[in-house]
Amino acid sequence: MRFPYNGVRHGFVVAAALLALPASAQISDVQAEPSADAHREAAAPAPASPSQTDRTARLAGDGPLSRLDATLRNLVRGGAAARGGDAYVQVDVLAKGTGGASELAAKLDELGLEQTSRTDFVVSGLLPVRSIEAMAEIPSLRSAMAPHYLVHGPDGEDTYVSPVVAGRSFVGAVTGQANEALRADIARDQFGVAGRGVCIGVMSDSYNFRNGAAAGVASGDLPDGIRVLDELDTGREGSDEGRAMMELAYDVAPGVDFAFHTAFKGFANFAGGVVDLFQAGCQVVVDDIGISTDPMFQDGAISQAIDYIVSQGGAYFSSAGNSSNASYESDYRGTGITGPGGGSFHDFDPSSGVDAFQNVVLLPGQRIRFAFQYDEPSVLAGVEVSEYPSLYGGAEGQAPTSNYDVYILDGPSADAGILAVSDNDNPTFGAPYEFVDYTNATGAEQTVYVAIELVDGAERRLKYVNFGGTRSVIQNAEYAGASTAFGHSNAEGTFATGAAPWFNTPAFSEVIRENPELVGGAAVEAFTSFGGLDIRLDEDGNRLSSPIDRMKPDAVASDGDNNTFFGGDIVSDDDTFPNFFGTSAAAPNASAVAALMLEATGGAAPATAIYSALEETAVDILRGPGTFNFGSAPGFDDQSGFGFIRADEALAALAGEPVACSPEAPVFFADFDADGDDATFGEFAAVGNDSDGAFVNLTGCSFAAFNPFTERVTYATSAAGGVAAGGEFVLATQEGDQELPASVIPDGPGAIVLVEGTTEVGASVQDVLDRVVASVVYFNEDQVFGSARGGNGAARTSTDRGQSLLDALAAVRNEAPLAAGPVDVTLVASPNPVRGRLSVGFGAAEAGPVRASVYDALGREVAVLADGAFEAGRHEVTLEAGSFPSGVYIVRVSVGGDVQTQQVTVVR
Repeated sequence: MRFPYNGVRHGFVVAAALLALPASAQISDVQAEPSADAHREAAAPAPASPSQTDRTARLAGDGPLSRLDATLRNLVRGGAAARGGDAYVQVDVLAKGTGGASELAAKLDELGLEQTSRTDFVVSGLLPVRSIEAMAEIPSLRSAMAPHYLVHGPDGEDTYVSPVVAGRSFVGAVTGQANEALRADIARDQFGVAGRGVCIGVMSDSYNFRNGAAAGVASGDLPDGIRVLDELDTGREGSDEGRAMMELAYDVAPGVDFAFHTAFKGFANFAGGVVDLFQAGCQVVVDDIGISTDPMFQDGAISQAIDYIVSQGGAYFSSAGNSSNASYESDYRGTGITGPGGGSFHDFDPSSGVDAFQNVVLLPGQRIRFAFQYDEPSVLAGVEVSEYPSLYGGAEGQAPTSNYDVYILDGPSADAGILAVSDNDNPTFGAPYEFVDYTNATGAEQTVYVAIELVDGAERRLKYVNFGGTRSVIQNAEYAGASTAFGHSNAEGTFATGAAPWFNTPAFSEVIRENPELVGGAAVEAFTSFGGLDIRLDEDGNRLSSPIDRMKPDAVASDGDNNTFFGGDIVSDDDTFPNFFGTSAAAPNASAVAALMLEATGGAAPATAIYSALEETAVDILRGPGTFNFGSAPGFDDQSGFGFIRADEALAALAGEPVACSPEAPVFFADFDADGDDATFGEFAAVGNDSDGAFVNLTGCSFAAFNPFTERVTYATSAAGGVAAGGEFVLATQEGDQELPASVIPDGPGAIVLVEGTTEVGASVQDVLDRVVASVVYFNEDQVFGSARGGNGAARTSTDRGQSLLDALAAVRNEAPLAAGPVDVTLVASPNPVRGRLSVGFGAAEAGPVRASVYDALGREVAVLADGAFEAGRHEVTLEAGSFPSGVYIVRVSVGGDVQTQQVTVVR
């Protein structure tokens, strides 16, 4: 369950297993080059390894440059400030004293700072690289940091985006699978909701940087009138991931409105954007960005902004991250080995041994890059939230008292060469923060060594988190494996969302449906970030008496959805649309479910009630021994939270009973045509009542098709919804008048029923008989064999209607002649396209030899289902299609000299 908003939640502590994951693209130098998902990134080169004399000179201090973090100093030392040209760098500049940001902002403006935003203590913006040294001379400047970003991209990789900008550059056709995976289609119909009257505020890199928004609106994949409060307009080459997030959310909640605010203009701008979106009327806000300066052990300004809007009635969803357990965390333990700063190196070995050097193996071109923090106060955390817009900024004097440095060394020795270093003067900076970055450019495998030095102050809790690139570099490092969900995704007011691919959810996976004891609600994506990071300081920097485990992530939603432009296409989904993977996709899907919940409750549900309903109705993702997943016992765990969310169950828990399928008058089907135009199956020219044929609202109703010979449901939809007067209802897909594969509903004898509630493909006829509202049994496209009518006020009870249906089915099965010719082939897929078992029914007018086989697209016979003598009548054989490669196959049945074929698609 979800505890009260300001309360503490307790959960299981899990051991994080190491995962072997693929390498990602590397990024180099100030000359920006495209990364894997088209962001343009740039980073400064690491300084050359200094000699012992060089170290002494370095430790003597850089004068005003000591106010700059390692990233900014390296830009100066590497000559980037002199040769920067039009290059810019994102900066978060901390001011001296309360209100000092005003004077600081004026000075920075003179140096060319652009896109400025500020709080009482922090000024954020884009600074020309050539102005870095001049910035360091400003008297009111306390310190300056260059925030690094993580974009939780479309392929499940956390993509690093450098703070360096190469230059200035001011410049419905698709339905995501989350609809079915999260049972949002069922929820919409049962409760008659679509997210109407709800605004979702989206924070990501950009919305329309690539000028594709108009096409998205024109295709119906986005609503018109999206408000853009703040857009990315710098040379970072935005990917428009924010727009892709909207496309996914719009499929789940097609009645919502959207607003956008970039998260890429610094820490202060990010924090302000959260409240800006809420003040603009967005009851739900969602983001998919990580930022390196976000405090790990304390609630920073972004977390406080989230908690503020939640306290005012908003809800906040964030991607948990795609870093799995690529982190290191430990209490500091001294070794007595002196580091370059004169302090003692940390002991990485938790046993009785001593190991001051954590070895990390880098393949050629691989990169180690992480944000390091420890549990002391940060100016980037703030006093207790009061009112907007004066929400943010640290309390006067709130700063760390200890000073730590981090090194990447070329050997396991205090005298080894320094490959990279981050040595901020943390008390002066006001933040317990370092960022270290090194790329193996040797052309061969290289072992490097991480060393952490306590230069001065107290022993603290230490942590670093992988920041983009190859997760396995840190996951496989010595002593590594810890939580990676930190900062605002770990805020109390945040619903942190993990990911499970749609094809590994019950709606799409027969294995999961039939083996719940092995998986539970879904199979979580291995890259989903682990939670479990304790909050150890309050907002004022006071140490808590007991650390707080926020129990993140909260739950898991589906990812991998189709959209119009973002990500790459996977072949297994049998279409050409790109698929959006990652917790960045899961978070907007979950936020859209929250929009449905808000409409169902008239906008009155607080975030705590929404979160609790989602958590309490989630299906546990099993992770104990012997399960498909791994890592911990059943129940809450630090990678999948409370489990996989279900929209219909969450709405039922929050809003009560769903809308009943209760037409005002008996429903009848008129002008029924089984397969008339060969495009869709099951057209109804009218769905109305007995008196005047007026159209009726079928909200809460669903359709199902039966095979009378197997007595199983072969097709089911929960998307009946409202039927408008004068319209034509087509029993097809959940989006209305669209084509169905010919084999989904058989062309031979069958039955279609309107039922209350939902029905699953493969269910038995008996499972739904007591919920039948109306039914029609057909023999072929020309003959309706029998019909039973019903509805509110109808003379017949549901039992009467069910019995009428059974009688009609029995008549078709026992008395109706076979279709023309001696062969009748009926495919029963679960569903078609089929991933598991395929049932093939056939009938013979007289006894004789029968051969049933399956051919691939090249005409090769790949399976024989039946070959021998059969009696007259109906027969059924099965095929385990799950072992076949994805593709189109032909089922061929030969009885005597007559042959019939049927196409079926197998997906993996």
